[in-house]
Amino acid sequence: MSKGAKRTVQSRSGRGPNRGGIRWLTNCLALGVLATLSSPAFVSCASSPKQSPRKDGRQANDEPPLGHVDRATISALPKWQAAALHTQVDENVARALRTVPGGATVRVFLGTWCGDSRREVSRFWKALDAAGDSVPFAAEYVAVGRDMQAPGELAAGADLHFVPTFVVVRDGDEIGRVIELPEFSIEQDLLSLLRGDRRGVLSGRPDLASRN
Repeated sequence: MSKGAKRTVQSRSGRGPNRGGIRWLTNCLALGVLATLSSPAFVSCASSPKQSPRKDGRQANDEPPLGHVDRATISALPKWQAAALHTQVDENVARALRTVPGGATVRVFLGTWCGDSRREVSRFWKALDAAGDSVPFAAEYVAVGRDMQAPGELAAGADLHFVPTFVVVRDGDEIGRVIELPEFSIEQDLLSLLRGDRRGVLSGRPDLASRN
């Protein structure tokens, strides 16, 4: 057997560099990165002109009506039920929501089609459950289409670009809002705004938080 043949055998037996194996591993890693970047966790629920509200308030794919909605209607949707099963909150922070000054309103703009909305609004509901029935603020829910609009101009003037957006209003003035991804958690961020510890835009996305 020649020296060249011996080197080939050594490479295949793992004692030498196996360039084919390295190429295979590199391709697998590249595919893994692409799959991760295309997963729902990396998909932003941003404004899109693809879907506009119909005159009857229903979306084109017969999802629940747009506009004012209630928790019972939205939480009954299968995808929202699945999201709720995997939702956990900091119960100490959630119970602290009972101690905020009264009179505020949390206006929640959501998309029933949006994974970020399912995650964060479901967590907000679980925080309310942990706090009990005595929270001293109101909560309103407005479902918007992919164009960030709702019938009756319910989203007009809200400056929506991403959902969910939680807007804290006190005495008719906006104190602040949490956009798409909380800075800490939805219960912690809302507690900070409702107590007056923070103001302006809170978001885990630096490009959104910089809007302050």
